[in-house]
Amino acid sequence: MTYLPPIFMIFFVLGLHVSAQPDAASKQIVNDIVLYQDYLKKDQFYYVPYGLKLITNSEGKPQFKFIQMRYTGTHAYGDQGNTRFRSLLSFSVAQNKPTNQELDQLTDALRLKGLYVKSLKPIPISNIKAVLVHAADTATVDSLKHTVSGGYFESTTNTSQNVDWKERDFTMRLNNNDAQLFSESFQGNQPTLSVNYSYSSKLTNLKSEELTVTGHEDFVEEMASFTTEQDSIIQLQEVIVKSDALPITINIKKWPELIKKVDINSQIPSDYAALDVYCYDFNNNIRDDLFAKRIEIKAVGVGGNDVTYTSTFDAKHPDEYAKSIQFVYAVKLKEPYQYRISEIYKDGHYTRHDWVIADSWHQILDITTKPIEE
Repeated sequence: MTYLPPIFMIFFVLGLHVSAQPDAASKQIVNDIVLYQDYLKKDQFYYVPYGLKLITNSEGKPQFKFIQMRYTGTHAYGDQGNTRFRSLLSFSVAQNKPTNQELDQLTDALRLKGLYVKSLKPIPISNIKAVLVHAADTATVDSLKHTVSGGYFESTTNTSQNVDWKERDFTMRLNNNDAQLFSESFQGNQPTLSVNYSYSSKLTNLKSEELTVTGHEDFVEEMASFTTEQDSIIQLQEVIVKSDALPITINIKKWPELIKKVDINSQIPSDYAALDVYCYDFNNNIRDDLFAKRIEIKAVGVGGNDVTYTSTFDAKHPDEYAKSIQFVYAVKLKEPYQYRISEIYKDGHYTRHDWVIADSWHQILDITTKPIEE
């Protein structure tokens, strides 16, 4: 057996496990910014952004929309007198990061502490959770505020292709009761909304004394079994690194177009996403062999031609576990849609599964790998 120096082997095997390793024990606050140092690369530091901010244009108009879809039953479909609502609330947020000047000042402060800073990056985010808190009147007591869960953040078209994302869309479907509540509150001028959110990062919980080694060859024998005992060498634990509330104030009088009401019977407008796709394979670390999972969705357009949509979940963005389907063209919701899944593996090969027919547009499409039944 080839003998490798103990310290070299430690760094070699850890380097295979993960690239970014913020050290939980290195947490410090400098200039009101939370910082972590990389466990292996001591000249690499990560900062926690200030939080989230609502995206607005130069006039202060937010990227926000509330679409209330109302369906009234008809005699032809046997549901006369039955009224149902399918409503969508969405808005766009961005990470509120320190300015370049603040980052320069932060780097100077670290160097004054005797720390060499080669790189200062935003901490990689592994998961984002949020609930929507709604009150029609700012004077409403907390006990009467309405909390709605089930919303999620998803990528925008201009999101960078790495964990350092800049913008995200928050999307939430509302049931009948919630849709009615929101609709009534929007009759006023400025309904009060806020998003209670938290985002997490995977940090090392490895202590320095656990790396104490000797030069004895027994060490090499122990390291030979590393492939089956990686987690005993280094562990990453998902930790909440930021938790806050984002207030959202909508001026309905100034921008009435932010609120839409549409009566539908036979079709839904093309800008209304009627289908949500979930994949927890990467968020919950279910498939170690997967690099990405791609889904193709095919529906019948109002003109009779097929309309397709393709989206990908991948290991680089584990916090993106849900996506809303937004077809460019309107589709016939009376017709079933089809979907096909392709799995791309870390070793480079892939598997494309057969097309599957889905009966309902009104159910969440979950493509998470199902557990194997024993």
